[in-house]
Amino acid sequence: MQRRAFVHALGASLATGPWASRVMGSPRRLNRIGLELYSVRDAMGRDPDGTLAAVRAMGYTDVELLWSFGNFGRTTEQVRAALDHEGLRAPSAHVSPTVVLVGWERSLAIAHRLGHEYLIVPSFTPDTARSLDDWREWADRFNAAGAAARRAGIWLAFHNEADHMTPIDGTVPYDVFVQRTDPTVVRHQLDVGNMIMGGGDP
Repeated sequence: MQRRAFVHALGASLATGPWASRVMGSPRRLNRIGLELYSVRDAMGRDPDGTLAAVRAMGYTDVELLWSFGNFGRTTEQVRAALDHEGLRAPSAHVSPTVVLVGWERSLAIAHRLGHEYLIVPSFTPDTARSLDDWREWADRFNAAGAAARRAGIWLAFHNEADHMTPIDGTVPYDVFVQRTDPTVVRHQLDVGNMIMGGGDP
């Protein structure tokens, strides 16, 4: 059977078969939809309150905060008030890797105040040499910090970048990191675009 004929036949069977109501039925409306504030970071830097209002007006219900940008100069209480004013939730935030190393318990308390379920680290400290042993060391740090986070009811997660797919001594360091982290205490925010750009295979 030619490819075009096969596709037509498949479409017809889906439209008339017992599963047609599931395939052809009305799409379900999402109750909540979120936006990474990184995508509007310039606007947030100029006018945080106005930008959050615009985000809410567009229909977004959730945002991912940027602790790594210092929450654009706002204190924890100012951020909390702005979220409440717009009726937004912030289930997650991107944070600097130093947060894991210094004052972690304090950061977990702040995360609770802001309603976070996840604190997500997208990179390591600049002094990291990026050897495979460095990746293993960071995995161990994540496991320890992640265990503390779970006790506080929060998840620690890691966000992959494109260069995390670049092999070191023939081994993809991100794979080493994932294999060494404990899935019961550490989550991974998979950025498929970054992975593909880095030559990885989602």
